[in-house]
Amino acid sequence: MKEINLGGNALKNGVRFESKNGIVVATNEHNKLRVDIDRKDESPSKFLDLVGKILFVRVFLMSRLTRIVNKKYLSFLILLFVDLAFLTILFDLSRDATGWITKISIINVAFIIVPITVIFIYVIAGKKSSYIKEMFKYHGAEHTAVQSYEINKKLILEEVDISNTYHPRCGSNYLVLLAVFQFIFLIMLANWIPVFFGLLIANALAYESLMLFSKVKVLDKLNFFGRLFQKHTVLQPEKLHLQTGVAAALTIIAIEKGNKTMKSEVYEDFDDFLKKNDNYNGWENTTATEI
Repeated sequence: MKEINLGGNALKNGVRFESKNGIVVATNEHNKLRVDIDRKDESPSKFLDLVGKILFVRVFLMSRLTRIVNKKYLSFLILLFVDLAFLTILFDLSRDATGWITKISIINVAFIIVPITVIFIYVIAGKKSSYIKEMFKYHGAEHTAVQSYEINKKLILEEVDISNTYHPRCGSNYLVLLAVFQFIFLIMLANWIPVFFGLLIANALAYESLMLFSKVKVLDKLNFFGRLFQKHTVLQPEKLHLQTGVAAALTIIAIEKGNKTMKSEVYEDFDDFLKKNDNYNGWENTTATEI
């Protein structure tokens, strides 16, 4: 059985899915279903692909970069990484002339505030803005489509359970875990660990915890804050949102299965999409990764 690595995210009026061989964006425009397909013609860097499989290291490529970044960008990424490391270590060494780190700096606090602020902005915006609410419904469509495909090993609109919008590998969970680990390594352990290394460790542990929680249901149940955050950022989709999510998922899976004929197109509706694409349904299970 072929494993398909699938990642997705919600847009203001649709859903975006990405895999090894392509990117699909399905949107609703003027009461029509638009599906845009971008096939990846260039091979990803073998080095980045290898690094993307190493535990506690792969987070810094977040799987998306291992598929998108070409060799010509590799030197730029390495230079940027070294630059950031050098500047951050310099900052740490200069904080106290009498020794190594002896106090919590503004930058430590800033790195803690950022993810927490993002969480609160999302929660508040979801309650106040109809625009954000709509995007959160597409977020729910993305989750339910992937969830249904993973569990049922097929993706049929009528069988998608829209009541279960929670997904353990959601980026929302990652953000919550990141805030927790950054608090530990940038505040509680600030006297012993430089900011730069604290950030590296926090990001790595957050990502690996996310992957572990998604595989061990008992641990996932303990992720109370992640579940609470998703209740505010992932809303139950309506029929239109769900159709859009399913269309995007079916298209990206078709590409991964070797389909060469599907192309970007505007359809009258979801039924028109199925009719023109031979009712793609019932493929084998896939492994989805939130990116």
